[in-house]
Amino acid sequence: MKKFQVSGSICDLVSLADREELINKVLSLFNGKLHIVINNVGTNITKPTLDFTAEDFSFLMKTNLESAYHMCQLANPLLKASGAGSVVFVCFISGVVSINIGSIYSATKGNVSVCSLIMLQN
Repeated sequence: MKKFQVSGSICDLVSLADREELINKVLSLFNGKLHIVINNVGTNITKPTLDFTAEDFSFLMKTNLESAYHMCQLANPLLKASGAGSVVFVCFISGVVSINIGSIYSATKGNVSVCSLIMLQN
C-alpha cells in the first residue's frame, strides 16, 4: 500500500491575507510545487434581484469570483513549477442557464466560467 503525506489548512478565502498565507504554506510544504487547484468556493443570498444591497453584491463577488481568480494568480507559479499543474473550477448551471436561485449568484458563477476559459487560453 502506498503511503501519502497529508496536510490540512483552514482558510477564509474571502480574506486576501488568508489566501496569501495558504499559498505560502503550500509553497513550504510541497517544495514550491503544486499539481492541482480546485476552486469550489461559493455562497448565495436568496432574495429578489432588486433587493440586493451594495454590500450583498460585493460580498458575493468577493466570495464567488474574486477568491477563485486570486487563488489561481497566487498558485500559478507553483503550478508551473510542477510541470503539469491543473486548475478545476466548480461552477453551477445557473451561470449559463437562467434558473430562479439568485441573479447575482448566477452572475458570479457565469463570470467564473468565462474567467476559466480565458485562463485556459493563457
